[in-house]
Amino acid sequence: MWRARLAALRSIPILAVDLTDSLSSHRIAKLMHGRLRGVLANARPTTALVLPETFGDYLSARRKDGAIRKSLRQGRNLGFDARVVNDVHEQRRNLHELLVGRGWPGDPVAMLTDQHDLRPGRDVHLVCTDADGGVLAVAILLISGSTAMLGFSMATNDRSLSSIARYRVSALMIETAISLGATVLIGDSVLTMPSGHRQFSRAIGFSPYRILVRHA
Repeated sequence: MWRARLAALRSIPILAVDLTDSLSSHRIAKLMHGRLRGVLANARPTTALVLPETFGDYLSARRKDGAIRKSLRQGRNLGFDARVVNDVHEQRRNLHELLVGRGWPGDPVAMLTDQHDLRPGRDVHLVCTDADGGVLAVAILLISGSTAMLGFSMATNDRSLSSIARYRVSALMIETAISLGATVLIGDSVLTMPSGHRQFSRAIGFSPYRILVRHA
């Protein structure tokens, strides 16, 4: 049975990504863990989105599904705001508010740093807030040349708001990655992704790939 499963994994298409000899590249490789080495090297499927030249092209390609446009419209109607946050203190406050709300104990920002090597002041931080400024979703984007990677993403526990907020911050993440020159956006591991997240990932255009890393 394991051979059949391995054969199925190996049937997933390969997507080559370029990483330079930079700190961001090393951190992207570190976050990908075993997807880059071992007996299952390049066999563990990871979601990824091949980015078009413009965000308008992305929206046009997703027109049939309609989920992105619908959620963006709902977010506007509810007064949601999604933006890139450059201030380190605000990044920390946003992460702290969201993670405490999700039940993370102690110092959740320090825990995030220890577990994922993600900390305020590095990378691209994106936030979605409600009309009162409450944090609904946060995403952290790593960029290395033409390769971008979703380092962290989390939304509020409020199910009536979380889906719209997740769509809103994800749309901004894709728009930002394109504007920074990325041609590929790497997402999460397919094998460990909850079914609900897998459906959401497909809805915004991600597909499973075996990532082949090419070091410049």
